[in-house]
Amino acid sequence: MKNKSKKKTITITSGWFIMAASELSVAEIKSLIPHEFDVEIWLEAGVLEVIIGEKCSMDIEAIECDLRDDFSNAFLREHHITHLFYVSFPQSGHEAAMQILSAISNGIDGFVCADSEDFMPVL
Repeated sequence: MKNKSKKKTITITSGWFIMAASELSVAEIKSLIPHEFDVEIWLEAGVLEVIIGEKCSMDIEAIECDLRDDFSNAFLREHHITHLFYVSFPQSGHEAAMQILSAISNGIDGFVCADSEDFMPVL
């Protein structure tokens, strides 16, 4: 008899940064998210969870403004970034996540960019 175990689904996650040149909190970010999305907020932890699909969510987390390498930290200084958030979501939620990230980018003193070697693309 063959062992018929269930195959695990691998989820590919995209990573982005919200970079702000002035004071920015998860509560302020929450206010920029379009109202059709359900959002959970943990103020003390600096975390937002945005439901972007069935069994699909986007996490936004406040992180230290230090990316631990000279090039990245020079990029932060060059753009006067004082507040940094890491954003992750599964590829299946890409379209909704881009809608949300564009809304956030339009409402802050800063920008949203990919977690890539050169921080491109920038929204």
